[in-house]
Amino acid sequence: GPPAAVWRHASLRRRKRGLEREFGIRQLLGYLWPVGGPRVFGVCKAKLMVSLSLVLLFSAKMFVVKVPFIFKRAIDTLTSGSSSAAIGWMLLYGMSRGVYTLLQELRYLTFTPVGQNALRRFMADAFAHVQSLDAAWLTQQSTGELSRVFARGVRGMSALLRLLLFNVLPTFLEATLVMSILGRRYGQAYFWTAFVTVASFVALTLAVVQRRVALLNDINEADNRIDRKSVV
Repeated sequence: GPPAAVWRHASLRRRKRGLEREFGIRQLLGYLWPVGGPRVFGVCKAKLMVSLSLVLLFSAKMFVVKVPFIFKRAIDTLTSGSSSAAIGWMLLYGMSRGVYTLLQELRYLTFTPVGQNALRRFMADAFAHVQSLDAAWLTQQSTGELSRVFARGVRGMSALLRLLLFNVLPTFLEATLVMSILGRRYGQAYFWTAFVTVASFVALTLAVVQRRVALLNDINEADNRIDRKSVV
């Protein structure tokens, strides 16, 4: 039958595919919401900072969805001939924009330590996983390819954390708030029109992203072959 090294190599490949399937949103959130770690006032510091970041995010989005209505009030007072009221509304408009920017910066400030800590723990887990692999299999691999795959995984984890907290979640929250305001103020027709538009855009974006991921996989495979030949 096949030698034992072949069976070990096949088992390791199955383990690797299993780990790839298991890593998803739940595992990603596990790095942001750890079980242990330093505590502040009896509460996990990482969880406290993430909760504060979410509160700042919600507060900032509440301000940004109110800004167009404040601007509308300023325009309405101009048409009514009340210049003092228009000036007051414009000052409130500028202050709202300033508060929104301040809340955004505070969110970055509070989340950055948590994100960097999650990235460090992910790097430690990935390195420990590489060290746990079979030594005979590791000696047959290219050093350049392994280092490139490891670095690519770290960059991907960093991008996932940044996109989840700074792009996907804020966009989802803002779209939800805007659609609810449209439905409450102008009727269900406006709500469903906005919902269908956003859903169509998300579906189109996902289709384009899937195609882009397939192309990136081909590029990464070519990149791995280059590193395999250049660094052994």
